[in-house]
Amino acid sequence: MSTHVFQRLRRVSQLGLTEYVFPSAGYSRFAHSLGVCHMTGRVLDAVADAGEPVSDDDRLYLRLAGLLHDVGHYPYSHATEHSVKEYFTKREYLVETPAPRDVDESDRITPTELKAAAESVTVH
Repeated sequence: MSTHVFQRLRRVSQLGLTEYVFPSAGYSRFAHSLGVCHMTGRVLDAVADAGEPVSDDDRLYLRLAGLLHDVGHYPYSHATEHSVKEYFTKREYLVETPAPRDVDESDRITPTELKAAAESVTVH
């Protein structure tokens, strides 16, 4: 969480342009990501309380997914995504293609590497 990539979420608005209409409606993607991580843990607790086993690894990976799900967003991304897509599609910069079926194995992160990275981060 102390990385520049994650900390920049403090400066990215979760509510897009809403704060220009309602000045007190400030909510960053940083705060949102922390909340998603927390709520993911609560949902997993409810699943476990209902009798469905949830492994420690699953809990860790799912909470990390919740924590990191907005890392790639740029400012006002949801407010402008349709315009950006239309602009680049018209200019043939952005062409939607199916994901490649073959992935170079050397580019993949192994579960062991992911677990080691996850364990180096403290999530409460």
